[in-house]
Amino acid sequence: MIKIPFDEAVQKIASVANISPADVQQRISQKMGQFSGLISRDGAAYILANELGVKLFQRPEIIKVRDLNPVLRSVDITVKVISNYGVKEFSRSDGTAGQLCSVLVGDDTGTTRLVFWGGQTELARSLTPGVVVKVLNVLVRDNNGNVELHLNDKSSLQPSNDNIVTVHPPVNERKHVKDAKEGERAEFLGTIVQVFEPRYFETCPNCRKRVRDDNGQWTCQNHGSVQPLYSYVFNVYLDDGTDTIRCVLFKEHIERLLEKNYEQMLSYRSQPETFDSVKTDMLGKIIKIGGTIKKNEFFDRVELLTNFVDPNPNPEEELKKFEVKEQSVQ
Repeated sequence: MIKIPFDEAVQKIASVANISPADVQQRISQKMGQFSGLISRDGAAYILANELGVKLFQRPEIIKVRDLNPVLRSVDITVKVISNYGVKEFSRSDGTAGQLCSVLVGDDTGTTRLVFWGGQTELARSLTPGVVVKVLNVLVRDNNGNVELHLNDKSSLQPSNDNIVTVHPPVNERKHVKDAKEGERAEFLGTIVQVFEPRYFETCPNCRKRVRDDNGQWTCQNHGSVQPLYSYVFNVYLDDGTDTIRCVLFKEHIERLLEKNYEQMLSYRSQPETFDSVKTDMLGKIIKIGGTIKKNEFFDRVELLTNFVDPNPNPEEELKKFEVKEQSVQ
């Protein structure tokens, strides 16, 4: 299904169908009732739009960062380099080495991550801050709720003379948990009060997308038969004294929080009972954590999709920062 913000979908249906947003909301609720709660409000909005002949998504003639959506599959886009994080090596489960490079790029509508794999990382070395480049046939991917650009064998780069003014990358704003709102980028300082076991899943060593078990052979939709790597997701509950929030962490942020490496994390997969001591050590730990606030429709609650974690903040310094922030807005 095409993923666009729910409020945006409501407004578009209302505008094209010439009905009020309140009427759209009511029809969506009725549609959910017809399906006995088996579809989300986004799914109901999509069905209603189809019935009313409303196209929720149309491909723009000129693609900007704000237009990026996985439904586009591949795009041509002109962007300016903001930061180049350099080439990093990683080990696959079969012992071979892989490479990736992440480059933060943007235009006047937003920022995103441009990801290079394997031999294509050589293309990224010349992408210094300020360089403007046109990226051709680049794949649009959803990475845990964040839209990214991933190069493949058909992708290429061309120098561009376009004058692009980039927006500043969004930053996490320090907040109390009780004030967290869907769609915001927030940062919290709090205490871990509940810890869950990590869940593991197989990924392609080349593009890091999930792979499927095809009669005992792991298969990537982009790279065919592969020897998979493992990635993992992990949840904790954080309490900052005003409320609690569920924080969802993925691979690198889990390793940073737990101060464990890839091999240690894999050992918990084969011996899950050894993770009990880690859970005990985590309880009561004060951390600083940030990311995007997402709505969990199934449980009707907001959660933090993590993009930053500091496992060892200085609580006194962090509290002083918060006091200064609150005084500045009074």
